[in-house]
Amino acid sequence: MSSPSRKRAELIRALTERMRLLSDVDVLFSQALADRLGLNLTDFKTSSILDQTGPVTAGRLAELTGLTTGAITGVLDRLEKAGYARRVKNPADRRHVIVEAVHTDEARIHELLGGLLQGMGRVCEGFTDAELSRIAEFVAQSSELLRGETVKLRASADPSDAGPDSAPLAGRTHAKLRFTSGAAKLQLVAGAPAGLLYRVKSSSGRAPRVKLHDEVVTIQAPRFSLLDLGGAGLEVALAKEVRWEIELSGGMSKVHADLHGLELAGLEVRGGASAVEIALPQPEGVVPVRIRGGASRVSLTRPRGAAMRVRLRGGAAKVSFEDKVITSGGHTAIESPGAAQATDVYELEIHGGASHVSID
Repeated sequence: MSSPSRKRAELIRALTERMRLLSDVDVLFSQALADRLGLNLTDFKTSSILDQTGPVTAGRLAELTGLTTGAITGVLDRLEKAGYARRVKNPADRRHVIVEAVHTDEARIHELLGGLLQGMGRVCEGFTDAELSRIAEFVAQSSELLRGETVKLRASADPSDAGPDSAPLAGRTHAKLRFTSGAAKLQLVAGAPAGLLYRVKSSSGRAPRVKLHDEVVTIQAPRFSLLDLGGAGLEVALAKEVRWEIELSGGMSKVHADLHGLELAGLEVRGGASAVEIALPQPEGVVPVRIRGGASRVSLTRPRGAAMRVRLRGGAAKVSFEDKVITSGGHTAIESPGAAQATDVYELEIHGGASHVSID
């Protein structure tokens, strides 16, 4: 016969396993519901929390969700655009803004949740009022426990703890990659390992300095010598779930970037970069691309049919685009067929002494 203490331990273990199963099923159900509403899972859950808390500040919502302030701004931007939230002046202090839920799609949500609400009513019929009260208290305490553990996991996943070669995705949907001191033989690819915002691998034996602050990943590569132009180099993989701005500066050399499958918000190549080859993804919206500051031997490859508008300013020279070669830029504007009317289009500016730029 099991002792009371052993029996209780077995009950707690069994209950924990059932709670784990409930959590897993809830995530799958929530994902299906979010898909029907046209939201991603993080945005949907944030909307649900906001609906339960009532009007709160963005900072408080960041605390409740465990997201960074930068990430919660992106979430709120999307929820506001989709009509599920709005920012309003705090009636108690007009200098501050609070966020409140919007219920414009309430009928649709009730329709999708109808089966669940009816089913929960049938489940509750098997319990007394006192038992339901105790269950409600158990769920409330479990929720607070999970919220606290989420905060701990977010904190331990901070890049200062996780190491310089990677950082967790942590619900981010927008980020910027910035090189500040150049790099020799850089491979930039779309597709970081699952759950990571980025991963950096160095084959030179000298690790770069990598810093993540809010949504900006800054990489300071070690100063390179002629030896680094051989086989050694740096590989950076970026999460495909994120819309990226990329800045290549500080004297980049021998760069190969395959960005297919990445969502690109903007690209800048400057600061004496040379021997740069970039395979662009399909544009989504108007995507600015800047080449300047003495950059040379830069090659851009577009996906078939991708629209592009090109402007040459301030001394850009020897630019090839659409079977044209421009030897002296001045102020010249050219574009691919249909680019004037395109909504998904690259807007390329080349200036500041940039030279030998080819666009295929």
